[in-house]
Formats: sequence, C-alpha cells, structure tokens
Amino acid sequence: MSETSPHNNLRIFLAGGVTGGASTPLFAVASELEKLAPGSQFLFVGTSSPLDRKLARDNGVTFGTLPIAKLPRYVSLQTVLLPFTFTWALCKSFYLIWKYRPHLVFGVGGFTQVPLGFAAFCFKIPIVVHQQDVKVSLSNVLLRPIARKITVSFENSLKDFNGGLFLKDLQGKQPGVWTGNPVRRKILGGSKAEAVQYFKLDEAFPTLLVFGGGSGAAAINEVVWEQLPELTRYFNVIHATGYGKLKNVEGKRYHGYEFISRMDLAYAVADMVVSRAGMSAISELSLLGKFAIIVPLPGTHQEYNAGLLHLAKAAAVVDQEDFRELALAEFLRHMLHKPDVLKLYSQHIHTIIPKDADKKIAHIIYELLIKHD
Repeated sequence: MSETSPHNNLRIFLAGGVTGGASTPLFAVASELEKLAPGSQFLFVGTSSPLDRKLARDNGVTFGTLPIAKLPRYVSLQTVLLPFTFTWALCKSFYLIWKYRPHLVFGVGGFTQVPLGFAAFCFKIPIVVHQQDVKVSLSNVLLRPIARKITVSFENSLKDFNGGLFLKDLQGKQPGVWTGNPVRRKILGGSKAEAVQYFKLDEAFPTLLVFGGGSGAAAINEVVWEQLPELTRYFNVIHATGYGKLKNVEGKRYHGYEFISRMDLAYAVADMVVSRAGMSAISELSLLGKFAIIVPLPGTHQEYNAGLLHLAKAAAVVDQEDFRELALAEFLRHMLHKPDVLKLYSQHIHTIIPKDADKKIAHIIYELLIKHD
C-alpha cells in the first residue's frame, strides 16, 4: 500500500473529537505506539472545535477536520441535511487518506470515525475501533463489519461484537478483545507537595476536585457555585468549569479554571472528586483508586456507565436532579468520617477496569500492521 514499512514509520489516523474525554484514549495509545515504532506519525482527525485543535497541539500531532455527520436525537434541520453532510465528510475522508496514505485508522467511537472508516475500507486500510462505554456507540456498530479489531473497556461488551453471521462472513473471525480503557500516563506520578504550591492550597483542609469533562458540565458548575460558601468552609475546591464557562467567582479556598493542564497534580492532591460519567474520567479514577461522586449526563450513555459503578459499589452515583438538591459539603464531610467506606469504594473502582489498556491496544495495532505488511 505504501512505500515505507510499517515496522519503522507508522502513519496512523486517530479518529475522535467533540469532547476531550472521548479523545484522550487515542493519544494514550499513540504514545505507546511511538515506543514500539519510533518515528511514527499521527494525524488527529477531529472537528473544527477549538478543543480539538488544542488537543492536537498539546499532543504534538498533525490535525485534520471533518464535518460532524451525526444522527440527531430529534427530527430537525440537521436530520434533513445529514445525507449531504455525511457525503461531504466521506469525500473529505477520501481526500485525507489519499493525501497522507495512512497504514491504519484507529477510532474510539466518535462521529468522525464512520466516514473515515468507510473510506479506509475502500483503500484496503485496516481499521481498529475501541468501545469505551458500557452502551455500544452507533459509530462502532456501523464499523463493526469492517473493523479488523474491536477493543472494549468492559468484558460484558464482548457479546456485542463477537458474534453474528454477517461479521464472521466479512472478517472470518471474531474481532472483539477485552483490554480496558486507555488512560493518559501523564496523570500519574503527581506530587501532592507540588500540587499544594501549584494550586495555592490551604494544607489544613482536604481538597475537592470537580470537573465535567473538556466541555464542562453546567449543572455541576451551578451546584458548586451556589454552595461555594459552605464548601470552602471545609474544603479546598479545585474546579474545572469547561471552556467558556468560567465565572468571576471569589472564595478563599476556591480555585476555578476553564481547563486544568496539570491533572496529575490535581489528582495527587484530591481527597474526593465530583465528575460526570464519561469513560475517560472513570478510567482515570479507576487507575488512581479515587473516591468519587458521579453525576451522569441525563439521557446519555453515561447513565449506563454510572449504573455499572453503582452496582459494583465503586462510586457514589447521584442523578442530576438529586445532585441539585444535595447538600454537597455536608455529604462529603459525612463521608470523610467513614474512612472504611471510602477505602471500600476506592478498592472497588480500582479493580473495575483492567489496567495497561494503552499498551495492550498498541501491541494489537502493531501486530496487525506487521501481518498486514
């Protein structure tokens, strides 16, 4: 297919975008692939959002964009325009593949992977996709028949990919592999002492870390701001609001940011966490064994992720409406006085997802490319 061997200079498309949490597994795997094949080149194919551009820049990779050809939940103008949007995304995918000649396309269930995956299939370029969430994404269902490998975060998800006559006819074997969810390694090894200095924290108080993913979570933000006087009476609060959502809020122990660039330090110093139920956040909390209050985004795949955590007693799961009514500071103080319960939650979340998924998936991709060569 190309003039260079995949053994040396890999060229891989990373299909993601829209939210940072949905894309971080791409860069975690890319980092491990770089170790297996030094000199590899990556093109992050996302959307035109500023967050996607920042992700590409921060990770030092080339950036390309595709139109968002997403099936809307409700009938709208977007529904009428979808065939045209998808056709344009498919044409641009063909152009990107012709221009860069990738050896493989790796996606994690985002909108961009479908047209890119179909175009890659036409060029006989192998496709690997990762299923992050408990509930299977439509984009992964659409690529299932043509994907060479499908890695999954949860063992129970294998049933959604290993089986079906159509799948076996196209691929000749079952492609699903249970790996866990890739986590960015840079969140590890943070120093609590350095974090205290970096965030200017009061060491006499425990620290609460609050975030809602790269795009933020307005409902969580509002609860924090409304209850800030009580929260900062007992806690340092490190709060990532999301891009464009930061308010000029003052508080003696409140530290608000649109985006926290040093999450390794934030995690190192956090005694408790409030988060959405995106898989990247859950995977990081699992790796670090952090106690968390999980507030899933209503009506989304996050409710399935949160349901699994609730059944495993791996986190305190609170739906959004109940979270609005929760006396957060009082609840957190109550939990602090139950160290045995906190320890149990930490142990359960730490064991719920297999570790080293980034290395496992990188090896799967590398071995696939060696065979494909």
